[in-house]
Amino acid sequence: MRTRIIAVTNNKGGVGKTTTVVNLAAGLAATGRRVLVIDTDPQANASFALLGAEIPHTTLYDVLVTRTTTIADLIYPSPTPGLDVIPSTINLSAADITLAGVPGRERLLARQLRQISGYDYILIDTPPSLGILTVNSLTTATEVFIPVGVGTFALMGIALLEDTIAQLRENLDLDHLCIAGAIATLSDRTRVAHDTIEALRLHFGERLFQSVIPKNKDIEEAHSRSMSVLAYAPESRGAQAYRALVEEVIADEH
Repeated sequence: MRTRIIAVTNNKGGVGKTTTVVNLAAGLAATGRRVLVIDTDPQANASFALLGAEIPHTTLYDVLVTRTTTIADLIYPSPTPGLDVIPSTINLSAADITLAGVPGRERLLARQLRQISGYDYILIDTPPSLGILTVNSLTTATEVFIPVGVGTFALMGIALLEDTIAQLRENLDLDHLCIAGAIATLSDRTRVAHDTIEALRLHFGERLFQSVIPKNKDIEEAHSRSMSVLAYAPESRGAQAYRALVEEVIADEH
């Protein structure tokens, strides 16, 4: 099986993007697959959730900005067997400015990633913006997953993200890049949630995963303990939903 490189992105914050990366990665690793998470979000929430509060001194900033190390020297094992992490740092928040004049800045991450092999999945957690870090993630990926928080304004901003992906495909010859799936997140049992999921189904069609991620306190509690919900509360609704999502993702392997 070729390595699947999946950018999990949405230019809106608070939609469960990092939560999806952390729990999808843990779920895939639990099936025996080798998984690498690359955290390109300066908030570094995925790094915290997978590695704990003590983020390593050397991070993605030292690869993309100062270029004082290579990405192959930046892989840290998480407590979950088969799951490794390339961590982020708040210093990356200045990347749009510091990389503005760097030639080929859109492909810095993609060029570095050529050094890495042996993974079945590489999941990239992106910032909630369409800046240079997200562009680097998209040019590196072969697939894009879009978590969409279920609510009245769920589809706001999706058209801009889709247009950005289309422009990258055209301008940087990324014919392989596609939106492979959308994930309904933060769902509850309200009429608004039901109507929003129907709207997502109309917009994304078969690209909307059947698995719906619920609002679930166990997911948040797991994050605060630097654990996946699969490990923290394996019988919770959140864990069951993410296991179902993992099965859907695996079904698309080829």
